[in-house]
Amino acid sequence: MKVSHVLFILNLVIGISGCSAEEDALPITPSVPCPPLPSPVPLTSDTPVSTQPSHTSLAPPKQQHTPGLLVVHPQNPAYFQDTATGKAVFLHGFDHFRALQEVNNNDVSPLDFQAFIAQLTRYHHNFLRLWMWEHFWRISEVNEIHPEGEPSHVRGPHIYQRTGPGNAIDGQLKFDLTKFDQRYFDRMRERIIMAGKSGIWVSVMLFQGWSLEGLGNFANTPWQGHPFNRHNNINGINGDVDQDGNGWEIHTRTHPQINALHEAYVKKVIDTIGDLESVLFEISNESVATEIPGRCHHVSRVQDWAFHQIALIRQYEDLKGVGPHPIGLSGFRPIPGDPPLEGNNLFLLSSPADYISPTGDPWSGKEEWKYDPPIATGEKVVIADSDHIQPGKHGGPGIRSWLWRTFTRGHNINTVDGDPHQGADWVSSGDSQTMRAMDRLVSKVNLAAMRPHPALSSTTYCLADPGQAYIVYQPLKPRKAHGEGEPFHLNLLGGDYRYEWFNPTTNEITHTGQITKATGTSTFKPPFYDHAVLFLLGVNREGQ
Repeated sequence: MKVSHVLFILNLVIGISGCSAEEDALPITPSVPCPPLPSPVPLTSDTPVSTQPSHTSLAPPKQQHTPGLLVVHPQNPAYFQDTATGKAVFLHGFDHFRALQEVNNNDVSPLDFQAFIAQLTRYHHNFLRLWMWEHFWRISEVNEIHPEGEPSHVRGPHIYQRTGPGNAIDGQLKFDLTKFDQRYFDRMRERIIMAGKSGIWVSVMLFQGWSLEGLGNFANTPWQGHPFNRHNNINGINGDVDQDGNGWEIHTRTHPQINALHEAYVKKVIDTIGDLESVLFEISNESVATEIPGRCHHVSRVQDWAFHQIALIRQYEDLKGVGPHPIGLSGFRPIPGDPPLEGNNLFLLSSPADYISPTGDPWSGKEEWKYDPPIATGEKVVIADSDHIQPGKHGGPGIRSWLWRTFTRGHNINTVDGDPHQGADWVSSGDSQTMRAMDRLVSKVNLAAMRPHPALSSTTYCLADPGQAYIVYQPLKPRKAHGEGEPFHLNLLGGDYRYEWFNPTTNEITHTGQITKATGTSTFKPPFYDHAVLFLLGVNREGQ
């Protein structure tokens, strides 16, 4: 979007929004009603586009191992297809909160992105969720790295330039929302290219729901350190439309000028990385929504905003002749004290997104994605993310068991470690070894033909191409015998099979061999007492 175009829009509301330097009171309820939403406006060839350079350097020549553009697999829509190879892809990754922007984390070592990518490659990870933060002051979560009452800063570069006049809440210059900081977009492009050289697709997070919290405490709230907070920009933009002390309505189309800013930003991202094939988009991480009628961040309004961003990306990529890149939606979240969003995951399935990342208890009010993931139906590609589901908390089965339950139900997987106290070791080796084991199994089968078949196994966790390959997971059950696991049943097509027993706790293959089975139900018993994985591969069928 041209700078003059953005300036014209912003100047319309300077007097309306105000730019007082006084601290806002934080009322419990909105003090002004929420305005109606605009009608969707179709993108045309007359829509202004960014006149700033998209990037400072061209992408290097494509390497043989560079990932190709992803499309939903035509034969097995639970997975993507790499258009460079034609093969189905099992996406699995391990991400970090600071993969794009650095935070002053009280002497915690900065992220070495090159070392991080090298460690992801060591475990054959092929997916990276590239986190972004909208705010610049006070990171969104308080934990042992970010002590209560001690401000934390998201270091530049940010999306917008800090030009002043005047200072923002952190004492540095205020933002000019008409001027992009080219360094932010250059870094995004450089890191996507670096990851792509290592065979990693990158999902670019466009917006961040955890940057809009007010929480009633001025000193510890990321919303107070957001560029769209009226104290922090020179353009008179005030994202707190209902004056409740939060910025949640930024992730709706309630504010016309913010709508224009969002559209200019999304186009700028596409201008910057749209020519790269190893890209996916994620609209937002855990935007806040409520089912309380009349609120500006009502779930219907947040959905409308998210769907608008999806339409914008598709229309603008078509206009630019790039992509189309897959677009994903993550589940929304209610604030503490609000009722669960009962239809959260159902809304994802009915959305126009290409892939989704569901939520778990308590935000959705249900726990199936934590304990007993639904089978992949092909309605959407699912990238199940431990960040949204929290399998190790609130009585969950633990991360290793959750990984295998989710994998054998036909889903892709992502895990997160946020801000680990690990120095230069940025990847959790145990979880990554688990996904490396899954990747090894996938390399031996025809993934496009593999589907979840819960009825074939008494465990109900069975990913199979019947007669060709079976991957069966047996969760740990109460001990009944020392040294051996509980038997389970598996309905097979007759033939000769090579087998492997895998121990998910130790991430080791414990036993291998070959068996002949008749068509029908067979009984298997793990040769160790632990949860277990059985892999059966038809003789002479590997790689078919």
